[in-house]
Amino acid sequence: MTHPIRKLLAAVSMLALLSACIAPIDISHYQKAGTAQMRGSRAFIPDPAFSQPAHFSISPREVAASFGHLCQANYNCTYFADDDAYYLLQNFGAVPSLSVRSHAVAIVDGRTGKLLKSPVKP
Repeated sequence: MTHPIRKLLAAVSMLALLSACIAPIDISHYQKAGTAQMRGSRAFIPDPAFSQPAHFSISPREVAASFGHLCQANYNCTYFADDDAYYLLQNFGAVPSLSVRSHAVAIVDGRTGKLLKSPVKP
C-alpha cells in the first residue's frame, strides 16, 4: 500500500518543484506601444501611455503599417518597445513563461525602421 502513496508524493513534489521554476514574463523594461486585432479591420490601436524614445525615427503606427502583416490572421498582435526596438507579439500572454524578446514575431529597429528579426515560420 505504501508504494502507490510514495509515487503520488513523489509526483506532487516534482510538480511543486517544476512550478517554482516557471517565472512570469518580465516586461518591466518594455513599454506597450499598442495592439492590433488581426480579424476584421486590422486597425492598430496605440497605447495612450506609450512614450516614444526621442531617437526613434519610426512610430508604432508606422511599424504596424509596414510590418503588421507579419502577425498572421486570426491573432491579436501586441506591440512593445524598449530603448532599441519594437517587438511584435502574437496573442501576448498566451504563453506566460517566455520572454518578449525571444518570442517576438518580428523585431524592428526603432532608429532606422528596418526589420532586425524575420518572422519565425511555424
